[in-house]
Amino acid sequence: MHCTVYRLRREGEKLPTEEVRAGGVSGWLETGSYMHHPGTQARLFVSKEAAARRDGHYLIELNIPSLGRIKGGILLRGFDGMYNSQKQVWWVVPTPAPPETPPPAPV
Repeated sequence: MHCTVYRLRREGEKLPTEEVRAGGVSGWLETGSYMHHPGTQARLFVSKEAAARRDGHYLIELNIPSLGRIKGGILLRGFDGMYNSQKQVWWVVPTPAPPETPPPAPV
């Protein structure tokens, strides 16, 4: 799903509203598993292709995500990074996908 993700915390502490609004990151949200544990990661990828491959080229990551609420967006709670115990909350707002860029014309 193409969306804009707003991170609501830094190092476990709530961010001011102005900073949250200014820090939105757009991309393709994909959830998956780590070490065969379903639904243990949410990642925001730079492109739809990278999200489909889950090839490691992601912008931000949320571990052990849980759904908080859906109303005008999706609230996901979890933890920053793979081995980090800092709480993190994402406000995810679905957005229209950008038009696909056609491949360059042959020369």
